[in-house]
Amino acid sequence: MRNPTYAEAQTAKVAGITRTLPGVSPEQMLPHMKAEAQLAWDLYRQGKISENYMRTDGGGAMTLFNCRTVEEAKAIGDQFPLVQAGFITFEYLPLGAFTPWQGLFNDAPRNEESPNSKEIEENQP
Repeated sequence: MRNPTYAEAQTAKVAGITRTLPGVSPEQMLPHMKAEAQLAWDLYRQGKISENYMRTDGGGAMTLFNCRTVEEAKAIGDQFPLVQAGFITFEYLPLGAFTPWQGLFNDAPRNEESPNSKEIEENQP
């Protein structure tokens, strides 16, 4: 089996990384935060997003969209009140399985264990 290229890898999720636009203050965003959080919660309950993180460097947030295309994620991201108010933007990154590993292990026997496989097995809950 040949190693799939990046172009052949299927998008499983789309990461959305927010950036606050220059000149926008936290005070300007504050009136929109409850609606922003409500929409994120609603999208999570609908299964349209799976994870939300705050950047620890204070640079914004990261959302994982359960979408197969950037366009689909953008349609959802454009609904956020802070986007609509022109305070933040999303950078969208399509994500898929890390296919380059497949090419490294295609010739290995199926029953061959990696040096760490026993340790990994023992540490499973």
